[in-house]
Amino acid sequence: MIKFYPSVLNGSLKAPASKAHGLRLLFAAAMASTPTKIENLPNCDDLFTAIDCLREMGCKIDIKNANNPGDRITLKIEPFPKTAS
Repeated sequence: MIKFYPSVLNGSLKAPASKAHGLRLLFAAAMASTPTKIENLPNCDDLFTAIDCLREMGCKIDIKNANNPGDRITLKIEPFPKTAS
């Protein structure tokens, strides 16, 4: 067991790319109130199909590093336009 006494933890963690988690993050970012950046996603057809769907529904999504199938991609997602209820 590790105990941390009065201190603040900080830093970053690079998790392995996951299509399933990427899809969940993509749809959560589309419903957020501010733009979101998601890094280290796998370059796969399922994610690009979801991106196309979200773009058709009004999201603006920029993609970086999608040139090679083995590359990890980075997305910047501008969420859906909000409407008054």
